[in-house]
This record gives sequence, structure tokens and C-alpha cells, in this order.
Amino acid sequence: MQTVTTAAARAWCRKTNGVDWHKTSAAARKKQLARARAVLADEAADAIRCAICLDKEKTVVVVPCGHKCMCVACAKQLQASSAPRCPLCRGALERITRVFE
Repeated sequence: MQTVTTAAARAWCRKTNGVDWHKTSAAARKKQLARARAVLADEAADAIRCAICLDKEKTVVVVPCGHKCMCVACAKQLQASSAPRCPLCRGALERITRVFE
């Protein structure tokens, strides 16, 4: 799991809330940092989760669009359907390719 840095959390606070970091109290900064870390950690986790089951890690690329968006189990189930399409762009699914990192 990726760790969210204080700098990233501060940047998130400024971007989303327009927070002037130096004009807020220490308690408010601490609360904002905790919220920012939670949101950023959740976004990072979503970036690696399957777009269909939202549980397993993305390990399959859709050909020809190239979206890496599914786990193997969901990809096999989708590929077996009558008209398989990429869950992100809805383009035709010709085949799936497993990706190893």
C-alpha cells in the first residue's frame, strides 16, 4: 500500500479547499491532513482495484483499447459473454492479455 506524504496531503487540502496552510490552527491542520490522507489513500487503492468487482487487483489489459481495468476472474467472465466490451470505454473486446509486474 502506498503511503501518503504530508506534502501530498497539504497539496490536496490547498487544491480542494483553498486552504491557506499557514493561517489555520494546528488542530484544523491536523484534521485536514487526516482527511486528505484518507481520501488520497482511497484514490490510490481505487487505482489498482478491478473496475468490475472492486475487490481484486487489476491484472488484465483489454485489446485493442489497452485499458488495464480488470482482474483475471472478471475478465474471463466478461470474455465469455455474448458481446464483450471494455468496462471503461465500452469498446469491443477482441481479447484479454494478462499483465505481470
